[in-house]
Amino acid sequence: MAAGASLIVVAGSVHSAPVAAAAEPVAGELIADYGAVRQVDFRDGVRTSIEISGAVPPEAGGAAVQAFVAPAGLADALAAPAHRLPTPAFDERSWFHVPSCAYTDPQRDYSVYVVQPASPGVEGSQVELSLPEVDTSVLTAPEPPRLALNAPTRWPYMEGAGPAQFPFVALNVVAEGVASWCGTITSIDDLTGKTNTIERIVRRTDYEYDDTPGGTEQGLAYAPEEVTVGAHQATFVLDTDGRAGDGLSVTHRMQVDRGRAWVGSSFVRTSTPRYTGLLRVQGLHHGSASTVGVPQPGRMTVKLYEGNRGVWYSGVRESHPRTVDHMFRLPALPRGTYRAVIDHRGNGNVLPSTVTRTFTVR
Repeated sequence: MAAGASLIVVAGSVHSAPVAAAAEPVAGELIADYGAVRQVDFRDGVRTSIEISGAVPPEAGGAAVQAFVAPAGLADALAAPAHRLPTPAFDERSWFHVPSCAYTDPQRDYSVYVVQPASPGVEGSQVELSLPEVDTSVLTAPEPPRLALNAPTRWPYMEGAGPAQFPFVALNVVAEGVASWCGTITSIDDLTGKTNTIERIVRRTDYEYDDTPGGTEQGLAYAPEEVTVGAHQATFVLDTDGRAGDGLSVTHRMQVDRGRAWVGSSFVRTSTPRYTGLLRVQGLHHGSASTVGVPQPGRMTVKLYEGNRGVWYSGVRESHPRTVDHMFRLPALPRGTYRAVIDHRGNGNVLPSTVTRTFTVR
C-alpha cells in the first residue's frame, strides 16, 4: 500500500434476533437480631438465639442462612475467612454459641455475621451484629492453658489366650484453660506404622472421663488390627491463633508388645481305620464384640501322638494370609485315643502358641 493511502472498510447490515433482557436476581431483605441469652460461662461461651426474617426461602432458590463469628467490619464475611472462629454449625431453629475468646481476645474485635450466600438467581446478603452484651469477667480463663494427657504407656497387641478381647487403645488429651471453639489440637502419631496427623477443634465433651473443670478433651481411638507392634510416640500441639497457650505441646511414648495368639481347631472329618481325616486349624484373634477374627498368618504344624509315641507329623505349613485357615489331611489311624498337638509359630504381632486336643478313633 502506498504511503498516505487509507484503508476503508465498509460494513454491511447484520440482522439478528432481539436479545432478551437478563432477569434481575431476587433480593431478600435479610434482618437478624438477638433473642434471649441463656448461658454465659467460660467453657461454652455465650449461648444466644438469633431471630431471622426476610431471607429468600429455599423454595425460591435461597441458600441456607449461616451464622458465624469473624473479625468486625468485614464487607464480605464469607470471602474473608481469616481469623474466623470455628463456631458450631448454625441451624436457624437452634441456639448459637459465641466462643469466650471472641470477647477476651486482645488482638482483634469480633462480630457475629448472619449471611445468606448468593445462589443461582438470588443475591447474597449479610447482617453484622455486635456481640451480645454480657459480663465478660465470667468468660475469663480460670487458669493458664496447659495440655494434660491421659494415655497408656504399654499394652499387648492382644490380651489373653482363647477368644480374647482386644485392648482398648485410646489417647486422651485435655486442653485446660482453653474454652470450646477457641483453638485446635493437632495430634501426630505412628501407632499404625505410618505417620497419622489429625487436627481437631478444641470443644466441649460430656464423656465420663472428662471431669476437668473448664477443660475439653480430645480422644483418639484405634482399631487393634490397625496398631503395629513396637515403640511408638504421639505428639499433641495446641494452636490458639496467637492467643494464650499457642504452641503448647506434649509428647507421649508408648510400647506395643506382641500378644498371645489364639489357635482354634475343628474336625471336618475324623480319621478311621479305613479313611483319612480332615482337621481345620485357625490362627485368629477374636474381638470382644464380634466373632470376626483378625487374621494372624504364620507357620503351623500338627503332631499326632498315641500315648507318648509319635505317630504322624504334618511338617511346617504356611497359613493363608487372609483367612488363616489351613486344612490338615490326617492319615487313616488304628482304633485308639490320640493327642493332636497344634502349634502356631507366631509372627510379628503374636507370640507362638500351642494347643492340644484329644480324639478317639473308633
